[in-house]
Amino acid sequence: LREGLGVAVIEALAAGLPVVASRVGGIPDLITEQATGLLIPPKDSAALQTALARYVHNPDWAKKIGQAGRSTVNARFDINATTQANEALYYDLLA
Repeated sequence: LREGLGVAVIEALAAGLPVVASRVGGIPDLITEQATGLLIPPKDSAALQTALARYVHNPDWAKKIGQAGRSTVNARFDINATTQANEALYYDLLA
């Protein structure tokens, strides 16, 4: 029902897995609906079943979603990009 950033989601995306996650907290900031994963309402088991079935019945699409999620996480959380963003933030705060 609550989630800050969703480290498990980031790890699953980084592994190239097609993700189904609840639309709570920071998770919608990590997943672009039907591009890098599927978002469902919290506590909605029917929506979870439907989302999982979409992946099972469309394995090529599920693989494509997983690859897109991996690419997104690699670009967004790359150590060099993250370090540069943090450094820029520190310089901005010091200015």
